[in-house]
Amino acid sequence: RGRAQRSLDMIKAMYEIAEAAQPITGRGVGYKLFSLNLIPSMSRNDMQGVYRLLKEAREEGTIPWEWIVDETRELEQVTTWDDPASYMRASARDYRRNFWQLQPERIEVWSEKGTIRGVLQPVLDEYAIGFRVMHGFGSATTINDVSESDSDYPLNILYIGDYDPSGMYMSEHDIRERISRYGGNHIFTKRIALLREDCDLLGRRPAFNVKEKQKDPRAPWFRKNYGQLCWELD
Repeated sequence: RGRAQRSLDMIKAMYEIAEAAQPITGRGVGYKLFSLNLIPSMSRNDMQGVYRLLKEAREEGTIPWEWIVDETRELEQVTTWDDPASYMRASARDYRRNFWQLQPERIEVWSEKGTIRGVLQPVLDEYAIGFRVMHGFGSATTINDVSESDSDYPLNILYIGDYDPSGMYMSEHDIRERISRYGGNHIFTKRIALLREDCDLLGRRPAFNVKEKQKDPRAPWFRKNYGQLCWELD
């Protein structure tokens, strides 16, 4: 009975988390539970328990399926229509004037990982802002292409990533250094999340201690500049 009650309490907490944040990833739910002291760690074993309960809650109809997203397995397919009339209706509905062409500067949001897309989408859509998922350290091709893009208008990159050795190194050193090396003098980068003040608001429990990331070659650099505590974007 004790185990069953704990599962019910966990599912109730998951429901409240998912309802408030929808859409959210399963790992995002895990981080919320961890910050509330409802799971002891973000280890594989503890997260497997979270994923299992989350699956059961959705299969039983307790948590709506659409509240949880998995953007690593979405179907990618060319857009098609049933007939020309359907295409014309879709085009009329989706038409939107490009107001950015009248602006003196451009803006893009870059993210270390795609799991944050669902949270950002309403704002990105409202302001028609471009979004790039870098999947960790961005490819040389992508960063070079951006650096060689229209240099008549300054480009402001708002960066979102983990507050950990690799995450901070990407935005504070690697991307800036490569943009400069590739001639992107019209490009300016600014990290907007995670900032240390964001992490402090998440609670006193960090996702990791830098000691747990010792295999990361950027760990000594991170410890020197940012301390011992790490949080992940999810």
